[in-house]
Formats: sequence, structure tokens, C-alpha cells
Amino acid sequence: MAALTARKDVPTLKDISDAYDNEDVAIEWIKIQLEKVNTFTGAKDKLNVEQLYDLGVQILNCFGNLNVLEFSLFCGRLRHGVYEKFFGSVDPMKILMSLDVFLKERNHDWQNHLEEIHKEEQERNKTENKAVSPVKLVSDSPGKYPMIERMLRKGNSSTP
Repeated sequence: MAALTARKDVPTLKDISDAYDNEDVAIEWIKIQLEKVNTFTGAKDKLNVEQLYDLGVQILNCFGNLNVLEFSLFCGRLRHGVYEKFFGSVDPMKILMSLDVFLKERNHDWQNHLEEIHKEEQERNKTENKAVSPVKLVSDSPGKYPMIERMLRKGNSSTP
């Protein structure tokens, strides 16, 4: 999931609303995604138009920093039953609670991703900053540093 979060070329839900200078555009896009969840579930009572709109507003206001790929992933997972199962009716509160769980997972994955990058940087810096003796450098890479090899040979031949 961190790969989706890291994508800076993908607009957030808030970006959609800002790009069109109209919050309703983002809400309509959110509603389309939620309608797919609504029709996919086997629940008898579906979300009505007003509930879809209100849920879209709530999601935009509370989760507007999610990018569209992340929100699409969330809706896919919701349809798959990863977070909540809908019995009898599709409940907007369950969707919001599921989005909270998704966001916690997203943040956890993102933190792990940042820690991994930090570890890699530390390892790289450790390796780059490690002093290597000329003898080891030449023995590890014969022929790569001919001037150092010559200097070492001259230094060894001048000692009695």
C-alpha cells in the first residue's frame, strides 16, 4: 500500500475538489465508487441517494488526503469483505469505521516504508563512510586502481 501512498502523480480526493473549484465533483466521484460497493453487496437495504451524498461529503471532509488509488483500493477491499460485512443493510457508519481501519493500515505501512528507507540510507552511509586501506582496495579489485598498485609496489620495494 505504501507504493500507492508514495505516488505524487495521483490526485487526492481534495485535489479533485480544488482542481474544479467545486467540492461536488469530488463528492460525485466518491459516490460513484460507493455506488459500486452499494450494488455489489448482498444486503437487502442499500444506501439511498441522500445517504450516498452525505457519506461522500463526510469522506471528503475527513479523508480528503487519500489519493484516488488508495480510495479505490479501499472500496475494492470493502467489496471483498476485508473490513465489514453488510447484513440486511449497507451502513454508512460501518463504511466510515472501515475507512478508519484502512487508514490505520495505510499509516502503518507508510511508517514501515519510511523505516525501511531510513535503514537503507544508514547502511549506504555506513558503507560509503567506511575507510578502506589502499592494500585492501587493491586486493579487492585487482587492476582497477593501477596507480595505487604501483605506489604500493614502489613502497614495498624501497623497504630493506
